[in-house]
Amino acid sequence: MAVVIPGVEADDEVEWLMQINSPTHRDADTSEAIPFKDAAPRSGDYMGPADRMDPFWSGLWATADGGVSISWRSRRSVANLNKLGFTSSRANEQRYTQEEAIQILTDRRPRVEMLGAINLWRTATTEQLAAITGRLQAVSQIGTDLSVLWDAGLVQRGRYHDGFQRLRDVPDLFRPDNRIRDRHLENLNYRDWIGVTGGSDSVYSHQFDRHNVLTTELALRAAELCALRGVAGESIAGWSKLFPPELEPNPHRAADAVLVRHDGSRILLEMTVTVSSATVTKVKQLADLLARDPTGKTSAIFVVAAHPSSSESANVALLARKAVAKATSQSMNNVLAKVANRIGVVRWKDWFPSEGFVSPNFFHLSALTATGQPEDLWQSTEFLNPLDGAFAPEPTDGLNDLYGVPHWMRFKPTDFSQHLLASAGLPTEYLNKGAA
Repeated sequence: MAVVIPGVEADDEVEWLMQINSPTHRDADTSEAIPFKDAAPRSGDYMGPADRMDPFWSGLWATADGGVSISWRSRRSVANLNKLGFTSSRANEQRYTQEEAIQILTDRRPRVEMLGAINLWRTATTEQLAAITGRLQAVSQIGTDLSVLWDAGLVQRGRYHDGFQRLRDVPDLFRPDNRIRDRHLENLNYRDWIGVTGGSDSVYSHQFDRHNVLTTELALRAAELCALRGVAGESIAGWSKLFPPELEPNPHRAADAVLVRHDGSRILLEMTVTVSSATVTKVKQLADLLARDPTGKTSAIFVVAAHPSSSESANVALLARKAVAKATSQSMNNVLAKVANRIGVVRWKDWFPSEGFVSPNFFHLSALTATGQPEDLWQSTEFLNPLDGAFAPEPTDGLNDLYGVPHWMRFKPTDFSQHLLASAGLPTEYLNKGAA
């Protein structure tokens, strides 16, 4: 039976369905998979991928018969319920008034760094925050600097539950509160403000809990196991920030994460759980944008992370590949620009075939691209191999200053002194005199 993809005409379903049965589309091969504990993660041996909860294989999914859900509490929601007499705040949830918490926000470096990590990745578990910041105390549920952020009304705390009670031995989650205002961050100095917000006026966006946690984990594993210069989350991965303004990128579009190679080339990550008409439109717009980008320094990988036990999982992978093949070949401009070389599709289980294991293909970010002949369309492409793609090197900057970038990737932060003096209309030569 033909699979119908939203927004795409059913022109030749037989050819597309034949691709499903090719060796590259069968279940992931686990014979060469490597245990995480043997993969030498760069984040240290105390909170590497082998130590963190696996958000894909752990079984913490919502299902038709209930499954596992995530509930969120903010300082404001607890206060409102307290007024109504429905709940009482726990001792570890309200230790300071909001004003007190805002005042002491900058007293300790870990508080600001964790706020920057939560903002950059939108949603993260305490284990992920510990790996990103290098602060092991982030995994503690009581008496941590995260409590100050919660008291200040800057973050919300999430917990997994089965519909009746909280699940034990599962890390809490944190995300930015949807009512963060500039006044909440006014105590930050300029460097910390850049580190937390990336220079953006907004520190809140749409929240998709599992999607964001999967993205955070995937980017963190890439930072730990792949040869990359840096990784960053959705808050600075807007198309308008990644592409020149003359290309008129859609200002409402953003990648879920961006990986930066050592030559400066960028790989956009798109976490795909379902394929809707909106997904098809995004793929088409991205292909057109890559074709018009003269730098050729950007590529993208769509990572299919549908529920591993769902009968629809295989269909999601097929629909994603079909949308990419259609978009990359839909115009002569896209063909001449070799956009097909720069958009890949891979399943989560191709890179991570079972809990606690990683495929060697992940080390090269190998994904399928629609670059073969019609009878063998899908070819494996290594997105970290300069010979496998047309990428133009470009220096990278700014990643050093973002507190949400994994701590081992942050070095030589920017000296903002000249910028601040120039903004105030003061001569920058006084910097050298002061240093002397």
